[in-house]
Amino acid sequence: MATFTLALIAAGGGFAIFWAVRPALFPTIRATAVEDRFQYYGTDVAMTDDVTRLTFSERMIDPIGDRVNELVVRMTPLEYMRRLDRRLEEAGRPSGLRAEGFVVLRLAAAIFAGALGATLGWSSGRPVIAVIAAAVLAAGAWLGIRMWVSSLISGRQHQVELSLPNVIDFLVIAVSAGLTLDRALTRVVSQYDNALTRGLAVALAEVQLGRPRLEALDAYGRSTGVASVHAFIQALIGSERMGVPTADVLRLQAEAARWRRGDNAARLGANATIKMTIPMVLFIFPTIWLVLLGPALFTVFRGGF
Repeated sequence: MATFTLALIAAGGGFAIFWAVRPALFPTIRATAVEDRFQYYGTDVAMTDDVTRLTFSERMIDPIGDRVNELVVRMTPLEYMRRLDRRLEEAGRPSGLRAEGFVVLRLAAAIFAGALGATLGWSSGRPVIAVIAAAVLAAGAWLGIRMWVSSLISGRQHQVELSLPNVIDFLVIAVSAGLTLDRALTRVVSQYDNALTRGLAVALAEVQLGRPRLEALDAYGRSTGVASVHAFIQALIGSERMGVPTADVLRLQAEAARWRRGDNAARLGANATIKMTIPMVLFIFPTIWLVLLGPALFTVFRGGF
């Protein structure tokens, strides 16, 4: 241990000495005539090259990531990539992940977990345990990433469904006051900040970039994966195409959304008693039994029956 410590100190000292004498060992390359002329006229030669403006991550790490993504795209079936991209869209694009990036993330997590399991199992001195631990942790990481995305999808869909009635009520008031549907959607996006309005903001941005409004709204309604939102968007599209007053359609959709929210609350309330059974049996009942039977058990243990 002392030898290893001395070796580390010697290595650190040698590196410090090398860094100190580095300018003398490796003098700066003499500037060319063109570079001297650039400096004479006040232009930084280094800033004329676009590569030098990039950070280390942009110059070294991002190209490697792009190559890995291209390799994943070539090796993964196209239909699987489409389904995965659709699920990530329903999850709200966590951290801006695309399908190929998500596959790379799952592979990296599985490899890291497998290596960790193999290391922990190998420390026990049994190769069989190392293999089993590596396989179990790798499979757990692979499935855990999928469960994480599924939980994001469920949470986002729940938030979208809860915020839909308030958004429709605001649209009813705005359209009844004389605003057009585009202006009403813009106002509701600026008024509320939730999963539904963030998706509507993306759809409105696509409309401003030239995408047809009905097509953008229809794509957003399908991407949410929520039946009520899709039905609401289809009602808006139908009213636009058939010339039905938008305010009347919005009132009907508001009533339907409030009815669905009340029905969902009643269903969750009915399921609450069933969900409370497990924690009551595991945590509440043993505590009650311990409080009630504790004195009797002390008496039995001390003096017998």
